[in-house]
Amino acid sequence: MSGKLFLALAAAGCGRDPTRGGHPSALQPVELAFDARYGDHELTCGPTYDATGLGSSTLRLADLRMYVSDLSLTTTGGDEVPVAMTDDHRWQGDGVALLDFDDGTGTCADLGDPATHRSVSGQVPPGDYDGISFPLGVPEDVDRQPAFDTAPPLDVPPMQEETGHDFLRLDVYNDRPAPANLWVLRIASAGCGLDPTVPCARSNRARVSLSGFDPDADSVLFDVRALLVGGDLEADSGDGPSGCTSEDMEICPPLFDNLGLDWATGECADDCSGQTVFGVE
Repeated sequence: MSGKLFLALAAAGCGRDPTRGGHPSALQPVELAFDARYGDHELTCGPTYDATGLGSSTLRLADLRMYVSDLSLTTTGGDEVPVAMTDDHRWQGDGVALLDFDDGTGTCADLGDPATHRSVSGQVPPGDYDGISFPLGVPEDVDRQPAFDTAPPLDVPPMQEETGHDFLRLDVYNDRPAPANLWVLRIASAGCGLDPTVPCARSNRARVSLSGFDPDADSVLFDVRALLVGGDLEADSGDGPSGCTSEDMEICPPLFDNLGLDWATGECADDCSGQTVFGVE
């Protein structure tokens, strides 16, 4: 299904190429919706989800946030058109958006916060669009800026580490006794030193490309159940939280496979075309 984004001025036949010049009349506002799911269920704070096959009998959400950047819409003709992302000085800026799916209630009360952001706003030229693409993560040239030199949305403390940002932050509770009942997933660049001019050994930026996406009617789905296939939510790590932090941990490779990433190199395998986590609804 294609989405038709149009402008009255463009239809008036002024003869001007709408993709050039940066004139406000050349662009159409667009709101790109994102939604978090657990299989066929909406993922929210509070409910207990069946985790059979994931190393635990149940799962409860504690926190879910991610960065997306450099979004493009794909025309019915196959061209990728960059989205001029709106800078709102909180959730979006410099082509990067922070998505926050938990509302700080119920099981998210300890690690989440009340504010949510589940869409990306911007502008594109009028046209017929039926696809969307974006990297999951922060561009390398801004990922490792010093904390004092970052602006929203890159200045969120839970997402910012000494050697860069967490591209994806997922915390869930399993069936183990506290405090070992917390399971964490952190997707970030790995093998990074303290010198930001030296590239990290593994980029770990998944590239998401989805067809059949109507920006006027559809949402990008993020399926936590699909992400966790092959993982073990109760992998023993002593008395503390367990999980995957993008470093050399046995539990990580299958989760990276689900995102289309090659665990050994941190690069997309076949352009991340095998990813099973993101979809369209």
